[in-house]
Amino acid sequence: MGERRIIDAQAGKDSKSIDNFVEQLEQNGDSRECIEHICIDMSPSYISGATAAFPNGEITFGEFHIVQHLNVAMDTVMKEERKVNDLLKGHKYTFLRATKTLSTKKREELDYLNTLYLTLGVAYQYVFFHLRET
Repeated sequence: MGERRIIDAQAGKDSKSIDNFVEQLEQNGDSRECIEHICIDMSPSYISGATAAFPNGEITFGEFHIVQHLNVAMDTVMKEERKVNDLLKGHKYTFLRATKTLSTKKREELDYLNTLYLTLGVAYQYVFFHLRET
C-alpha cells in the first residue's frame, strides 16, 4: 500500500468484479493468499466478495469514498446548526475547504465559529482535522 501500486482494476459494482480478478490472478499463476491489501469502495458487495476471496487481505476503503461520507456528515451538522444560528450564513465552504487554502481572514472566521458553536467545532475537528491538512 505504501507503494500505491495498482495490480488490477475491474469495472462493475458487484462481487462479480472480485471474481473476475481472482480468475485473472489464478490464470497468471498467482495465489489469492498472496494478496495482503485490498482497496475498494464501500459497496457491501465488494466488501463481501473481497472478504470471501482474499482470506489474508486487509481491506482499505478508497479515500474518495471516505471523504464523500465525511462531507455529507459535516454538511448535515452545518445545516442543523445553521437553522438556529444566522451567523453561519455564507460559511458553508469556510468549513468544507482545505484550511491551508483559506485566506487569513477566513481562517480567523473558521477558528471563531468553531469556538462559538461547539457542536460544529467538534464535528469539524473530528471529521476534517487530518484530512484537510493532507
